[in-house]
Amino acid sequence: MSRAGRATTWHAFPPWRMAAQPEISQRDLRLRSREIMDAVEGGQAFTVTRDGHRIGELVPLRRKRQFVPRSEFAALSRTAPALDPPACTSSPVTTSARAESEFDPLPFDAEAARLYGRPAAAVHGVGRTPRRRIADLMIAATAAAHGLPLWTTSPDDFAGLQDVVTVVPVPRPATAP
Repeated sequence: MSRAGRATTWHAFPPWRMAAQPEISQRDLRLRSREIMDAVEGGQAFTVTRDGHRIGELVPLRRKRQFVPRSEFAALSRTAPALDPPACTSSPVTTSARAESEFDPLPFDAEAARLYGRPAAAVHGVGRTPRRRIADLMIAATAAAHGLPLWTTSPDDFAGLQDVVTVVPVPRPATAP
């Protein structure tokens, strides 16, 4: 019995480990803070409640992405295994899903939005219409905001942007027969 005269139920498997983002009370957070913080460190998120009302969320911090120096990337690329073109081009959905699972997307954030005018002006300067190339310009602005080269199989889509971002042409893989 608890001090208030109510029975306390102890779970072998705490209820917050059974749902995708479980709710925990402020009291549970106070009494089991170490256990809950260990779960957060392990990737679990929680919604915190007070008197049955949601008041906040405990979410794990996103791990900072570690970048590889260009020289190390080049050295690793030389020893990378050859790709199997039929497996890579089996279907656009498969290729997209594979890319999404292997790479973290870069957001079009405030810095990219601030830099968007540079590629738009560059495209306009070579006589092209920025409005029809909004997605390409957002991609270029995102690469510029993060100081990254832009690898593409369609380098002509980024013509005129060499002063804004380094465009690296990549050959299209051979399609399966």
